[in-house]
Amino acid sequence: GLMPFMLNHLKLTRSALRICLTVLLMLSAALPLCAQEKKPAQSPFQSGPAYKSMMEFLNALALIRTTYVDADKVTDEKLFKAALRGLLHELDAYSDYESSETFKATREETTGEIAGIGVVVTCRNRTLEIMEVRKDSPAAKAGLKAGDLILEIDGKTFDNMSGGVRLLRGEVGDSVRLKVYRSANDTTSEITVERAVIRLSSVTGAKIIAPGVGYLRIMQFGTRTASELDQALAQLDQQGMKQLVIDLRNNPGGLVIAAGDACSRFLTPGKRIVSLEGRNAKEKQVIVAKPCKSYPDLPVAVLINENTASAAEIMTACLQDHKRAVAIGERTFGKGVVQTLIPFGEKEALRITTAKYYTPARRVIQDNGIEPDVAVPLSTARNFALAAQLNFHPGEIRPKIPNAVRDIQLERAMEILKAVRLFKDGKQ
Repeated sequence: GLMPFMLNHLKLTRSALRICLTVLLMLSAALPLCAQEKKPAQSPFQSGPAYKSMMEFLNALALIRTTYVDADKVTDEKLFKAALRGLLHELDAYSDYESSETFKATREETTGEIAGIGVVVTCRNRTLEIMEVRKDSPAAKAGLKAGDLILEIDGKTFDNMSGGVRLLRGEVGDSVRLKVYRSANDTTSEITVERAVIRLSSVTGAKIIAPGVGYLRIMQFGTRTASELDQALAQLDQQGMKQLVIDLRNNPGGLVIAAGDACSRFLTPGKRIVSLEGRNAKEKQVIVAKPCKSYPDLPVAVLINENTASAAEIMTACLQDHKRAVAIGERTFGKGVVQTLIPFGEKEALRITTAKYYTPARRVIQDNGIEPDVAVPLSTARNFALAAQLNFHPGEIRPKIPNAVRDIQLERAMEILKAVRLFKDGKQ
């Protein structure tokens, strides 16, 4: 059979064999012992189906290692890193192996400062779809627009968002070559963009947009969100804010704890924000509102769309469940699982899905998304155009620019808040 042939004709290198044995020992050691067994429990990797599968994997590894045409692509390190990536990619779209460079970029992003081109992307069918282009970013200067599809990065394709984002990141001053498809004119072109330090403001566009009506936009949730939100709310409060529109459209998410801190600004302390539940029910984590400078009675409207995801969905659902806000727009993306970054190796990490989000009313976000209280759907083309416009003109229903898109979702939010104000005034 195959195994005798492999054992007789193929040999693993000494380092590869050492790594394989280490993996087997680690897997064996991680297995719990049965308290009722008189003898030590036998690892499933020592016999049975698991042992057979592991040996088949080692045989395949040896075959690839010794016969693949490009020897530099099948070094021990590259093969094992590729096996890790493949294993995690098979689990779901969010689990991944993060190299030292990617792990560094992840930490940079949560602190609000990265080396990149200045775009917000999502992954659709093995392409990166640009949801948003940051104002004055290298991407904006190069002519990239919301709705563009990035097909290749420096001539390389990618299987998921982590892989694509990893290729977009790099060193400040280096150039990256993108193959971009633009559906508006059905063209594919090559665009070169120089990477720069991108300072990501979490909260933008804070201003009074009508008498007593404040507006702010949360771009993403990171370590600076709470402090930036406090500054924006204080500014609006001084300017006479009586009601507030929070724009979460195209917000891809970020840190769950940051979304919890944002929710705390509109709740009384102790209110449940979200629960994170994994395989072990005893390890359930509940995030509740913290004591802080808050606005628990401020009427709030939240704008959402199909690209509102993850932590932004948590905030929407929380304020919705506690009757603290009216959600207006479109059903959200539906990303409701938790990724834990576990340090692995010297500077790498494993990004593993470890839990699901449950809203205060026990709704499941994953694959379902959050339905708006007031649906204001937009066409795909209009969503793209509006996303680009929001970068430069947030909080404006119809900015005075050529080909302006009327923001009917913001318009509806203002109408609803006006009705709330008239109702309250009437009761008084």
